[in-house]
Amino acid sequence: IESFSHVVNAWAWQQGNLEDGDCAEMAEENFQKLMEMDPDDEMTLQAQNWVLEAWSKTVSEDSPRRAESILLDMKRIQKRSGYATALPNSQSYTNAILAWAKSRVQNSPKKAHEMLLQFLDSYENGELPSGSEPELYAFNGVISAWARAGKPEKAEEVLWRANEVRTKCTSLVADVFTYNSVIHAYLREPDESYGLKKILEIVDYMNGNCNEQAAIRPDCFTYHCVLRAWDRSNRPDATLNAVQTLEKMHKLWEAGDTSLKHSNLYYNMVINKIAKNKNRIDARKALDIFYLLQASRFCCPDIISYTSVIECLSKSNNPGEAAEVSLQLFEEACQLYQEKENPEMMPNLRTYTMAILSLTKNPTLENVVKARSLLTQLEDLYRKSKNPNLKPNAYPYNYVLNCAASCIGDAGDQLRAFQIAMKTYNDLRKSGQTKPDSYTYSFWIKAANNLLPEGDLRSKCILLSFEQCRKDGLVNESVLRRLLAGTPMEVLSKLLQIDKGTSPAVYRKIRLDECPPSW
Repeated sequence: IESFSHVVNAWAWQQGNLEDGDCAEMAEENFQKLMEMDPDDEMTLQAQNWVLEAWSKTVSEDSPRRAESILLDMKRIQKRSGYATALPNSQSYTNAILAWAKSRVQNSPKKAHEMLLQFLDSYENGELPSGSEPELYAFNGVISAWARAGKPEKAEEVLWRANEVRTKCTSLVADVFTYNSVIHAYLREPDESYGLKKILEIVDYMNGNCNEQAAIRPDCFTYHCVLRAWDRSNRPDATLNAVQTLEKMHKLWEAGDTSLKHSNLYYNMVINKIAKNKNRIDARKALDIFYLLQASRFCCPDIISYTSVIECLSKSNNPGEAAEVSLQLFEEACQLYQEKENPEMMPNLRTYTMAILSLTKNPTLENVVKARSLLTQLEDLYRKSKNPNLKPNAYPYNYVLNCAASCIGDAGDQLRAFQIAMKTYNDLRKSGQTKPDSYTYSFWIKAANNLLPEGDLRSKCILLSFEQCRKDGLVNESVLRRLLAGTPMEVLSKLLQIDKGTSPAVYRKIRLDECPPSW
């Protein structure tokens, strides 16, 4: 009998985790042969425990039912003995629970949860062997099962039950992994506001109790979940909280936290969050995060980092700094790419576009020339490489047009800016890569009205461009507003059939829906 029990143990021990249940099947077959030899209860329970553990490791569809069946039989033997046997113990219950928790069959999280509650009842009723207490693995397994099923509330229910049971045990200690599993589950909550609320509640509990329970102190993975929740949030304070959360992650990484792999992805996420903030763009804070990334011992900026912070600067309220610092960052990114030839540092269309847009914040003639130079560089690079990531669209052309149209300077500067605008407008129209859009015409009309004195040239530029815009069906509110804002009355009368004696207070109120639909 003892020799045959070793055969059962050998097959059970060979069963690999998350594999098909061939070895578990052989262990059970040999267990049935062992039973034909009429072993005593102690030997029977030991062999059953081995087979139960084997089934808990498999991914076979029927493994959880077979594991549960074995546990039930072990409990019957234990009850018959007056609970005098050493098995089933907490590990036996845990293995049966994990068999259901790992399973992908329908309602498996519910079954795992039910078995966990039965386990706790047995513990509280004194039915477990002396010294046997609930194991954290059992709680974590059920939490993971509910998380996979998209039921974070049920996962949280198990978490707080573990916290309650902890106070009655000497060895059960919930850890940060347990809490992180629930927090991560709430990231999948369709109601993003509710998910954020629940995550913050749990993290607040962790921070408030980590002095008593050191194992639940939030780590980088915890804060990465918080960061992602803030990134999804539309709350007015979401950007500020995302920044503060990243700063906590940075400190933990620098202190040696290994719960989450270091990555510039999270720094980029926050810089992008700042760039997309609808309330106020804090370009200085974006730069602070960028410099924090540069100072990291573990990761460094990539082209996404540079592009995102340049985008923030393009929306800054400090025009001088925006243009100057953006250009410095752009040149730094280009130099790093040339030195290291790292594909992750290759400037792309968006990098060029954001750098050009930043220059429009301070549209001196010098910056107009620089903006046009960047566009020419982009065109040349695409022509030589045919790299799709460098293929120009209408945006960089439009931003150069707008920069030129807004040029600050004397008449000579404005004439030079108009020449740049005219070349850019014509280049876009002749481009085989992209076509003008509504904003192309809007900015071109703005350039003509802002940079040219009244006369035939100005009138001709506006007439021809608006007729083409109308022909292309691209007249929108922006085009109409630009046209009405500064176009001479004799030109407007030809384009919009406005009587020459009409007051500007009247014709400037013309609405887009009053224009022919074909426009």
